[in-house]
Amino acid sequence: MNTSDLEKLGLTKNESKVYLALLELGSINADPIIKKTGLHRNIVYDNLDKLAKKGLAGFVVKNNRKYFEASQPGQILEWIRQKKAEAIDNEKLAESIMPDIESLRKLSKEKKEAIVLSGVKSVMALVIDMPEEGNFDMFATGYGMRTLFPVQYKRFNDNIAKYKRKVRAIISENLRHEDQGSSINRFLPEYHMLPVNTSILKDRVNIIIFEKDPIAIQIRSREVADSYRTYFNFMWSIAKK
Repeated sequence: MNTSDLEKLGLTKNESKVYLALLELGSINADPIIKKTGLHRNIVYDNLDKLAKKGLAGFVVKNNRKYFEASQPGQILEWIRQKKAEAIDNEKLAESIMPDIESLRKLSKEKKEAIVLSGVKSVMALVIDMPEEGNFDMFATGYGMRTLFPVQYKRFNDNIAKYKRKVRAIISENLRHEDQGSSINRFLPEYHMLPVNTSILKDRVNIIIFEKDPIAIQIRSREVADSYRTYFNFMWSIAKK
C-alpha cells in the first residue's frame, strides 16, 4: 500500500504519509514520524489532529509524553461509510435548495435596461403591440390616448379582442361612465391615481405620458415588473368595481 491508495480514499497526501507512518511504527511519539515522513513538525501535528478527527488515529500519554497510534484497521471502512452517508445527505440538501439557487442565478443574470421613446409613431407602436405579448395590467389615465389618438386607441382595443387578452385596468372614479375599451376595470378616487399610464407586462413595465408629443419609458426587467404587479394587485383589491 502506498500514499496514492489512501489519497484515492479521500485522505490528503500529508495525511496519507502520517497515517502510513503510524501503521508502520506503531505507538510512537512525534519525532520518529517527523523523521520518517520528512515533514515539518507543525505539519505532522496538524495532520495527526486531522486523522484523529476522522477517527483514524489517537494517542495515549506515557510519562507526560504523547504517543500516537493508528486506530483499528476497520475504522477506515467506518470513515468511508460515514463519508458516503454525508454525501447522500448533502445530495438531498443540494436537491432541496436547487430551486432557490436557480432563482438567485436568474436574478443575478437578468439584464435590466430602460429605453425612452418619443413621438407619436414609436410610442403608439409600443402601445398597440402590447396585447401581442400576453395579458397585462394598467394604471390608466383613462382619457389621454382615447382623446388624442382615437385611431390608435381603437387598434389597441381591437388587438386586445383579437388576441383574447385579459387586461385589468385601474381608472379614476371620475371616468366611470366614459368608454374604457376592452379592459376589465376597477375605479379609485382621483387622488389615488398615478399621473401617467403605467402598463405592467410579464417582464417589462411601460410608463407612458399621453400628450400631443407622447413619451414612453420602457423598463425591461422581470424583477421590476413583479414589484409593480404586487403593488397593482394591492390597489386592485381596494379599488371599486
